[in-house]
Amino acid sequence: MKSIFLALIFLLRVDYIIASEKYTVIKVVGVILMKNTSNPLVAGNQILSSDPIVFKTPDAKASVISSEKGRMVLTAEGVVDKQGLVKSSLIPPMSNIASRNGPILSISDVQSYFSGEYLLLSQAKVMISKSIFPMNDSSFFFIRYLSDGIEINKKLSSKNELLLIDRNELLKVDGRSVSFDEHTKVKVGYFSGTQSLIINEMVLITPDINTFSKEIDIIIKQNTKKDANLILDDIVAFANEFYGKADREQLKGWLIDNFSLQF
Repeated sequence: MKSIFLALIFLLRVDYIIASEKYTVIKVVGVILMKNTSNPLVAGNQILSSDPIVFKTPDAKASVISSEKGRMVLTAEGVVDKQGLVKSSLIPPMSNIASRNGPILSISDVQSYFSGEYLLLSQAKVMISKSIFPMNDSSFFFIRYLSDGIEINKKLSSKNELLLIDRNELLKVDGRSVSFDEHTKVKVGYFSGTQSLIINEMVLITPDINTFSKEIDIIIKQNTKKDANLILDDIVAFANEFYGKADREQLKGWLIDNFSLQF
């Protein structure tokens, strides 16, 4: 009878292990601790879906991924005690934001594009109709921001109807790099002739490239069986959710340059 009881325990334990999916942590926002060790959850950690964790900050969340289940978001489900949020929940990530095809045709769409939080990795290319904002030597877009208390107006390059927002150019004045926070409020404007117009304000996100690359490397390694365009979809969705508005073509070019993905 005892051997039968032990056998049942073993079978239940095996079922429990099989049911606990293993995930790799991509990124953590806020502070999340492993309950059994009190160690902070960091990118690269591997956890089971059954592992107890503690959410130490109210906005804490983590992006995690498994080769079987795909990418998920780890969030707090409910308050357990004054020490923090212990019970967690795995939920599907946000859907991908549709990409724009063709040029922007209205002023309101330009205002909408330059809004919220905008992710800039290397160079963003934005098609804007010359019927609303012609771009040449005397008519151009600019970005205004503060660096060490000094106001900087940076002219943006363009090619016909293609506006170019180059990270390296934007963060240099007279060939020298300037101080620029990862999250910086900027104003996007347009100058023509002798008049300038402020189109909108937004937060420009310029993440540490080494950190961002490590996070993307985790996603790619967990998606080795997927088509490159499906991997791109996942990366765009991740960037939108954990960084800011991500331009699909900008990310695609960056992945080709840095990870040699074939599209």
